[in-house]
Amino acid sequence: MPEDLRQTIRGILIEELTARGVSVDAAAAPAAREETIAITCDRDLAKFIKRLLKLTKDSRLRADIETGRYRFRLAQQVHQPTASAGSGQPVAAQKVVRFDSGLITEKQINSLPDDVAVVRAGISVKFTPLAMDAVRQGGIKVERLKT
Repeated sequence: MPEDLRQTIRGILIEELTARGVSVDAAAAPAAREETIAITCDRDLAKFIKRLLKLTKDSRLRADIETGRYRFRLAQQVHQPTASAGSGQPVAAQKVVRFDSGLITEKQINSLPDDVAVVRAGISVKFTPLAMDAVRQGGIKVERLKT
């Protein structure tokens, strides 16, 4: 059986067992997923809150957020150039999502925020063909991590 399929089945079993109160070894749990967000103004904060509310409608994603398997990190605050001279409007920061391991599906790509421009993937991360189609359609850049 391919390792990707084993990881997917293992993840589903861990979720189901945990939901039924069965203690699961932490080493068997799937790796965390991180989303880097940039909040530089009230509008960014409002967009993040709307995104978070949308994510929590999916019971699996909500459980991942609650258990720390889906994490949010603030982007490093860097001086952003302005869109045009004198406009005072900052250029939107590219949002980055990081996957450290596992099999990435189309559903996961489609659940990313609209402003995600980069997906950083660990060496062991695999994408399904439909996930790669969703990446291309969304204009998302995939960066492979070396370690």
